[in-house]
Amino acid sequence: MNLKVRERDVQKAVLQFLALKRVWAWRNNVGATVIENRENRGRRFIRFGSPGMPDVMAVLPSGKVFHIECKSGTGKQSEAQLEWQKKAEDHGHYYLVIRDVSELFPFFGGTK
Repeated sequence: MNLKVRERDVQKAVLQFLALKRVWAWRNNVGATVIENRENRGRRFIRFGSPGMPDVMAVLPSGKVFHIECKSGTGKQSEAQLEWQKKAEDHGHYYLVIRDVSELFPFFGGTK
């Protein structure tokens, strides 16, 4: 039986693991939506987040900042994500591409 791991399942596992470790972490949402304005029956298009933002951000009490991009087994980073990674690393931040929550263990403690 070949089960495919979905990106959102990796995201959920990462956030649960970081919560167990009491790490300040949050999910970044990037996208857009249309909001209906019922008063004047108009519509507004709203964008949120910035292209290339990682799925999860985490900050340790020491001040270390982690940008965590979650991927399925075959997922690849977009050009915008690669650009974000370069900026994060240029600023001395950690940037991790995670396909399984166990890949976080060396950074946040845990066992494989």
